[in-house]
Amino acid sequence: MKVSVNRLLKTRNCSLINFSRLFSSGQDKKIQGIRDNFSEYEVRLHFDKWLKSLWLAPNQWVNSTRDGSIRVTRCFIPFWSINFQGDIQCTLSTKANFPFRHDENYYSQKEWHTFPLQMNNISLNNINIYAANNLDKYHIQKLDVSFDDVEPIDLTDKDYIIEKCTIDQDTAFKNAWILIMKPLLENMCLEEAKKIYPKFEEPRIDSFHLIMNSKQERLLYYPIYIINYKYDSQLIYTCLFDGVTGHITGDRQFSAIKVTLASLIAFYPMIKIGLFSFGTLVDFLFAFEIASELSFSVALPMAFIIAPLIGFYARSYPRSYKKQISSEQWTQDQFKALKFTYAFDQQQKNQISNDDSSVHIASDDEIKSIKEQHSDLNDSADKLEKRRI
Repeated sequence: MKVSVNRLLKTRNCSLINFSRLFSSGQDKKIQGIRDNFSEYEVRLHFDKWLKSLWLAPNQWVNSTRDGSIRVTRCFIPFWSINFQGDIQCTLSTKANFPFRHDENYYSQKEWHTFPLQMNNISLNNINIYAANNLDKYHIQKLDVSFDDVEPIDLTDKDYIIEKCTIDQDTAFKNAWILIMKPLLENMCLEEAKKIYPKFEEPRIDSFHLIMNSKQERLLYYPIYIINYKYDSQLIYTCLFDGVTGHITGDRQFSAIKVTLASLIAFYPMIKIGLFSFGTLVDFLFAFEIASELSFSVALPMAFIIAPLIGFYARSYPRSYKKQISSEQWTQDQFKALKFTYAFDQQQKNQISNDDSSVHIASDDEIKSIKEQHSDLNDSADKLEKRRI
């Protein structure tokens, strides 16, 4: 996903936009999206090539394509496209290998120290988060969804399959915060910490709080081909084909036999490397000793036990991912985001762009005109009420 990250050199105070929703309320709601670049035939060719490109794929798929079991559906998927600006108040911990002084303070070596970090005028643009629940959120995020430099087209009267938006703006922003924004802002804070504290090593971000000065959101639709197919069971595998870039992601099956053979071959050298790496934590001489103690005759029985387990796990991974792994990963990501919070600056008004209406910052004259119109309507209503009485 192409996300634009900017540090603004100067800020500007946004005008009040209390009446921005009023301007768009009279407009017909339109469904806007972008065009796709592939036909169904081209999608099938790309998908077949992608599916067979993995050496560990089952032979049935490497040697022939079962077109009859593959179902391709073009669908326009809803995304909330988010832009925002704000300031970050960050708390970081770090340490150094040697004692040193910083800002007239002395810091000892090999100890963790906590420092504040302030980053102003942060801007994140082109953040696109899935606005429904039918597809896997992690597979969707692997696609290069972008609405930058693309003129949206009107999909309202088109005979297309359009998925309904079922996630509101607040929920979408929370999801985008966990999946996209927090990792991006965390990396930005780490880069800034390395510049401010160059003598520190291993900086880590303990927490941060984002104060947003402005935020824009609009609902757009992106062309994605949903590919469903079955293999060796009643389990339905789902892959997603990006209708703009041609990128593919989703469930991909592995051959248990091939994975088992690969594990058998790689087990002995990998376990040797692992023991040596573990030994280096103590001493290099000790690392050589424990690595040399492991002979091939000792490792072979272990490999025959572990390799089939790895092969079986790889074969059943798509099923496990659908039933358990995906939800567990989402729970873990939510827990990791608890110390990374955000809030909107109450002195600024939220800027939102829904459907085809762009963000409109009302001027003083426009606000005055709207107030006068409302005043005239109220006067007319009072007169009608008096006549009725």
